Amino acid sequence: MGEKETVKKRVVEYLSAELDSSDFRLGKGNLTVQLDSEFTGHVGFNFALHRTDGLIGLNPIMNIVCRQIEDALIDLTEGAERRPVPSLTSALGYLTPEHRFLEWLFDPKASPADHVQESKRIAKGITLYGVPFLREYATLETVVTCLEQSKFSFVERANYHLPVAYRLVGEEQKAKAFVQRRLVDFNNRTDLAANQYRQFAEKFLSGNRGT
Repeated sequence: MGEKETVKKRVVEYLSAELDSSDFRLGKGNLTVQLDSEFTGHVGFNFALHRTDGLIGLNPIMNIVCRQIEDALIDLTEGAERRPVPSLTSALGYLTPEHRFLEWLFDPKASPADHVQESKRIAKGITLYGVPFLREYATLETVVTCLEQSKFSFVERANYHLPVAYRLVGEEQKAKAFVQRRLVDFNNRTDLAANQYRQFAEKFLSGNRGT
């Protein structure tokens, strides 16, 4: 394992230890916390290992996953989606008072103690700004509103997540109308993304609700 990969592995371990008291658990490439019976929060680690200054950058990503939406999409896309399947996402920096991209930096040549201190600063940011975001937006109604507004999300994700969310909150006609409008948008397209959406739409409109 190279020097940077070693530091990267240790930083994830430090963060896991710092956030253990907040009920985060280390999974495959992320930290996960159970928000309630239907929602989980995930911290993704977006590392930059090829900066020109030789430093390692870390941009933590906060993700909200609704189990019902995730299960349905995995079924409706026939496994094309892989867990976790977040509905809402934000880089941690945009949740802070600075409201901008932030990258925490690690010098591979620095001591482990320095890496621990920087990890503690990240963990504090997650606790102060990331966790409140996860808890505030972890409802189906809030997810629907955000997807409609492309808030903490984007159009391509909403194309799949929003109709499923509509269905889950009992808005079946709105769900089907949304998918039908997207199919019209894709009418003259033959690329892979368009074909995948047609397959999803066929299952969705047939009444398949996922499991």
